[in-house]
Amino acid sequence: MNLTKSKEPFNQMIDHFFNSSISDFLGAEFTSQQPAANIIENETDFQIQVAAPGLSKKAFKLEIIKDKLHISFENNEDKKDEDKVFTRREFNFRSFKRTFHIPENVDRDSVSASYKEGILFITLEKKEKEIEVSKSIKVN
Repeated sequence: MNLTKSKEPFNQMIDHFFNSSISDFLGAEFTSQQPAANIIENETDFQIQVAAPGLSKKAFKLEIIKDKLHISFENNEDKKDEDKVFTRREFNFRSFKRTFHIPENVDRDSVSASYKEGILFITLEKKEKEIEVSKSIKVN
């Protein structure tokens, strides 16, 4: 990898193009990356696994609004790096938001989350199936 920069404008432009990410050109808002997620359905629950390595669990926010689970992360630690001059910066720990539809058979009061080894684990317990009772109806 070549860390020296050319002083010619055209060469600087080429160097910048090949040594930058697409977010450098378009801005982070346009290239916002959402973390990958796995959804597993078991007999008793749904499990969502969100790949989020290197993030602080305190910065995650989970909310259930109506029939949706909103997962967001807000990074407030960029301010620490303002005094550093980066030759290249590829770590993208900016904010993100993911939304998942929650099925009707999920018990919204028993949703739990944990963060371990770079993965956010969310468990959505299923409601107990209501036992269908046979009932005869008398016609008056």
